[in-house]
Amino acid sequence: MGLLMTAIESLHTHTTLSDGKLSHRELFELAESLGISVLAYTDHDAVPSPTTVAELETFRGRKTKWTSKRTRARNMRNAYHWPFS
Repeated sequence: MGLLMTAIESLHTHTTLSDGKLSHRELFELAESLGISVLAYTDHDAVPSPTTVAELETFRGRKTKWTSKRTRARNMRNAYHWPFS
């Protein structure tokens, strides 16, 4: 019998942009170190700055995938579009 691979997702996280303790980069690196395959930034009443999004874009293609309110707003096809790399 083959191995069963389970994806670990964290679809509700907060950064220092609202009431979290870690920056976007720190949270991404923690998620990646823990083997989390999908990370969604969901800060309260805030979206990451264009500078932060540009930094996050450098993580595309890595094992952990991410999304944020800003990327969802940019992709208005529907409210649940997840632009994973």
